[in-house]
Amino acid sequence: KQGSGDLTFGSSTLTCTGLTLSAGTINNAGTDSGAWTVNGDVTISSGTLKGTTNTLFVSSSWSNSGTFTHSSGTVTFDATTTGKTISDGGSAFYNLQFTGANGGWTYTDGCSTAPNQTTVNAASGVVNFINAKTGTSPTVTNGTLNVDWYLGIHVVDRANPDEGNPDTGLDIKPDSDPYGITISEKETSDGTVWRYNGGWGSGGTSKTTDTDTTGKNPQPTSNLAIRIREYKMTDSSDCPGSGCTLYKYNLQIIWQTNFGEYDYATDYQNGKFLTSCLAGTSSSCGDDSASNNNDVVGSLWYRSSPGTMWGSKPYDVLNQPPDHGSWYIGMLSGLIFEITAGTEIDFGELSDSIDWTNDTPTSILSVTTSATNGYVITAWAQHTGTGHPGELRFDNAETYIENSSGPGTNASPNNWDGKCIDGTPQCGFGYNTNDGALLTGGADRFVNAGSCGTDPGYPKCWAAFVATGAGDPVADRSNTECPCKEETNTITYKVSTSAIQTPGLYKTTVIYICTANY
Repeated sequence: KQGSGDLTFGSSTLTCTGLTLSAGTINNAGTDSGAWTVNGDVTISSGTLKGTTNTLFVSSSWSNSGTFTHSSGTVTFDATTTGKTISDGGSAFYNLQFTGANGGWTYTDGCSTAPNQTTVNAASGVVNFINAKTGTSPTVTNGTLNVDWYLGIHVVDRANPDEGNPDTGLDIKPDSDPYGITISEKETSDGTVWRYNGGWGSGGTSKTTDTDTTGKNPQPTSNLAIRIREYKMTDSSDCPGSGCTLYKYNLQIIWQTNFGEYDYATDYQNGKFLTSCLAGTSSSCGDDSASNNNDVVGSLWYRSSPGTMWGSKPYDVLNQPPDHGSWYIGMLSGLIFEITAGTEIDFGELSDSIDWTNDTPTSILSVTTSATNGYVITAWAQHTGTGHPGELRFDNAETYIENSSGPGTNASPNNWDGKCIDGTPQCGFGYNTNDGALLTGGADRFVNAGSCGTDPGYPKCWAAFVATGAGDPVADRSNTECPCKEETNTITYKVSTSAIQTPGLYKTTVIYICTANY
């Protein structure tokens, strides 16, 4: 036991019942330095402990608040009972071994420098690494090695992530459920998700959490902090395989007041789950056995400051795999539907010399929705008379610009490249949509130039507006395109009249209805 001052020694063997260092230096650096055994705890509250170049055996726990210099030697934990803890205090181990049969250790919040080698040869023993690095390719011949990481979650409004202030996020505190975020384990039932509540307690297949006012979930060791298991290894020679279990996870958020429900795998990864890297490569994720399962691989997990999330990550990684244990989630509104351009269309004056419009007048329909199955926009045009569905009506009179052979129907739109003159009476009012694959009718029927005539100026298909029922579809975005952020749909209008049309102001109101599909 060393309280102050310096002690340097060298011998072939050294045995002590415990080691507490509160000041000064203990240096096992003699020319014949050999094995060193501590039959109890190693506690470095201050000062420096310089390890042997050979092996330091420790039969209990390790706690470092000072400095440990490994001297390229080995520290072997050989306890035969459970409940032992290891805290390195930022001082790295070189070679790290666990050999005690039936022993149990928890190594928490390890140094950013990984050990040169981690070896587990402890029959029926269990070693838990929590936010601690094993180094590449740890060796397990007997016993179990579990590698766990803290999970930070930052939830923001995807449409307005506030890149200039990464601490601003969406506060997930729904009235109906105090814990709106669920982390769930997929395909196994090993119980590898923990939520902190005065302690980590038992793991489960899923846990719920919440965020604070900055949009972040609490971090260790605050209540509602989350921890997940990257992998479990029982035989390093069989990994991947029965000797190594890799885990998969999903993140879901329930519907909020202004934001639709969120499902990471379904909404943003096409059914793929977050999974671990190949066991032993958690520092680089360079070798990914989980890719054979067509899942999304998490990036670097270690977090040097366990109580906080990693830095101010740019928001171009929203809804991507976690980085440094930090998962950035961008939620979308349940549905925002706007006509961002073309709320009023003026076709100008039509006369003998200008008796039809070109296809430049447009409305831009913008949709943001969290709906996984996309949305449908339907349209219809108001009118007050009978027998003139969707036509432009003369102001305060039962006179219309009648649809003759100009625009077709939504299911079968027409080429419309002629003028409304005698012999080719292509009169009417119609529209084109840039979404060619709609719910009914042939695919690409509005954008297929080959079926819409050969006029190079107007290679579009046109349809007349209906005026009954729910309207015709003018945009249909499927689940391959959604959730959608400010997705635009362009509706183009066209009018053609004859020289004998009654002069005056003709008008109608087009109604657009957007329906989100969950």
